[in-house]
This record gives sequence, structure tokens and C-alpha cells, in this order.
Amino acid sequence: MWFSTGPHLPVPVDHSSQIGRIRRDAMGLAREIGLKTEDIERVGIVATEIASNIVKFGGAEGSVLIGGDHEAAAVELIGLDRGPGIADPERWFADKASTAGTLGTGLGAIRRLSDAFDLHTAIGDGTVLFARIEGRRAPSGPRPSGGPSAISVPARDQTECGDGWMARRRGDRTLVLVLDALGHGPTAAEVARRGAEVVRDADPDGPEAVLRRLHAALSGSRCAVGMAAEIADGQVFSAGVGNIAGRVLSPDGGSRRLISHPGILGQGTPSIRLAVTPCPPGSLVVLHSDGLSQKWRLDEVPDIALRHPSVIAGLLFRDHANRQDDGTVLVARAGGAP
Repeated sequence: MWFSTGPHLPVPVDHSSQIGRIRRDAMGLAREIGLKTEDIERVGIVATEIASNIVKFGGAEGSVLIGGDHEAAAVELIGLDRGPGIADPERWFADKASTAGTLGTGLGAIRRLSDAFDLHTAIGDGTVLFARIEGRRAPSGPRPSGGPSAISVPARDQTECGDGWMARRRGDRTLVLVLDALGHGPTAAEVARRGAEVVRDADPDGPEAVLRRLHAALSGSRCAVGMAAEIADGQVFSAGVGNIAGRVLSPDGGSRRLISHPGILGQGTPSIRLAVTPCPPGSLVVLHSDGLSQKWRLDEVPDIALRHPSVIAGLLFRDHANRQDDGTVLVARAGGAP
């Protein structure tokens, strides 16, 4: 079964008045997804705590990304800031401890009320915090535990994202896809949605088959570029077309780029060829659209490879996104959950 999330909409946190907006937006999304009252209230408290801490400590460039997983009935909140960081985060996880005297219990409340939670913080370099709140009902499309995670964020001043991502787990094999429709705005978003529907319905087997199916389906549309990669047996099997990037980061600090060939899916005759790249257990596989610079590095960020994939994706987006374009970054870990 393929799974994904919708776009993560960014809300800047440059004033205390934004706290209420973030709470309302997050709770509104929870209602739209169909969460029950008690879960909507959890979303509201978590959103308030994240935004409050950013207002007090995050600096002028803080923001919260709000995303929804309709299939699994969940809301995701990712707090990004460039503040002073948290010197001793474990201290604030105890009940009744608050970093900012806010209405809940700070980081402790966020972790306690979330179904998935993680953060990365560094003194002088800010914090990235991830929280996921799931409905207390059986979801129609559950997210596999420890699976890939991603964020897709529309270009500045846009509400729809022309990027998309998908993932599928079958046994010990994980297949992931990042798709970037040309341009941005509603028309590009429709192309990305169409591509996702084609892959979900046809369920092609392997990276080459995924891209060939997309190429056939997108003919005559605005078209797209994309990369698909399958993690299995200590290797990554990948195929890419166009201006899209992928990398394998091994536990020993090595970095290997995944190959993407020139061309456009849905136009002409792009070269769709399978490449094989070593991927030892514990490696990270990162795919991203050209909304992120390819000059990023993670080897100088202490312990970041141990963090939840959504935290890693959030850090890369915070530090390397071009906000004039849609941006998507997907992170998968070879060998299972973090």
C-alpha cells in the first residue's frame, strides 16, 4: 500500500498573535480530517506550545509547518527556528516543566500528547521539532512504523504545492518517489496529484516501472520531473529524470549521489535507466526537488542521523530551501525505524 501526506503549509511565527492562528489552522485541519474532539484538543495544545516557544525563543525566522495525513487520520506539526537552541532538553520533558510559562507543560506536554515526537536542537543554531497527533480510531490507511517521512511545502504566497511524494513498504523493501511538476501553483499541484493517483492505481513494481508509468500518464500535461528509489538488500535501486536529486548517506560518513538523467516525464523520450548504489544498514536515503539546494551537508550536524526522518527533512528544508519554489524533501532509513 502506498502512503503519503498532503502539503505542509508554513505559518511564520514572528509575533505572539500568530500563536492563535497556528492553533486555529491546526485544529481546523484536524476537523477536516475527521479527528474526534479529544484529538482536536490535543492538536490545539501541541500547536500552541510549539508556537509559544518559538515566539519566546525562536527568533525572527521561526515558523510552524502544518500538514495532514488524511488516510491515517493524523496531523503533523514541525516547528523550525534559528534561536539559541535548548541547552538541556531532557530537563524540560518532565511533567509540569515549561520552557516559557505557557498554558501547558512545554516540551513535556508536546511529547506526552503526541503519538510521534522528536527534536534536534543545537546551541546557537536553533531547533527543529516534530510532533504527530493521530486519531483514536482505526485509520483506513495506517502509516508503517519507522517508514519514510517527507515534507512538501508550497512556494511563498502559494497555498497549493506542485511537488509530491509517495512511499510503499513490502516486506523488507521500501520504494519511494518524489515528483516535481513543472512550475508551481494550482495547475502544477493538479499534475502532481494526477501522478500520485496513477502510481497508486497502477502500483508499478520498481523505480523504472514507476517512472515509465508516469511518463505515459503525463503526456500532454504540464509534465514533471521525478526520482524513484527502492531500498533493499543493502542497496538502493534508483531511476531519475530531470532536475531532481537523491543521495545515500552511510553510517561511516560516506555520501553517494543518485543519478538523474536529463529529460521530462510526459515529454519527448527521456532516458529512464536503473542505477544501483550501495546502502549499508542504517544509511539515510534522501530525495528532494530543486526547491532545495544540492549543497547541503549533514556530517557536521551532531547526531542528526539518529533523529526521526521528519526532523531531518525539517532541518534540510529550514537551512536549504528556496522559498520562491515548491520544496519537497523525503528521508528514509535503511534497515528500519530510528
